[in-house]
Amino acid sequence: IRYDWTGADLVATGSSDSTVRVWDSSTGQPKAQFRGGPGHPMLGVDISGGIVAGCGTDKTCRVWNLRTQRLLHQLAGHSHKITCVRLFHNEKEVLTGSADRSMKIWDISRNVYRQTVTFRHSSTSNCVDVSSDSLTAVSGHMD
Repeated sequence: IRYDWTGADLVATGSSDSTVRVWDSSTGQPKAQFRGGPGHPMLGVDISGGIVAGCGTDKTCRVWNLRTQRLLHQLAGHSHKITCVRLFHNEKEVLTGSADRSMKIWDISRNVYRQTVTFRHSSTSNCVDVSSDSLTAVSGHMD
């Protein structure tokens, strides 16, 4: 679950039914629903402005336009399930963490990943975040 930090009163949720849903937090009403890979639960979500991201057990991160409800990017490159996702504040980059013990920064203006950091211990990244100046990324692990 993730609140839209831009103040739009929106919340994104991921579900075991392979969907990401966006809710109006002031009314509790659904605004949009996005589908991931069939049979693959959505493990992480993020929302920022007009962009929604969801990742899951199909090793893919999807990025949608909230207004048009169209799929913008399908980011594949992790070798195991993607457990968490965070949009950078400029909405041009996405950070993903995976059970393959790596984090990837994706430049969604070009649909390729820019940088990969591989952890040297056997630990899945369970959560990620990016600083407001986009210079620092952090991840949380159970180890």
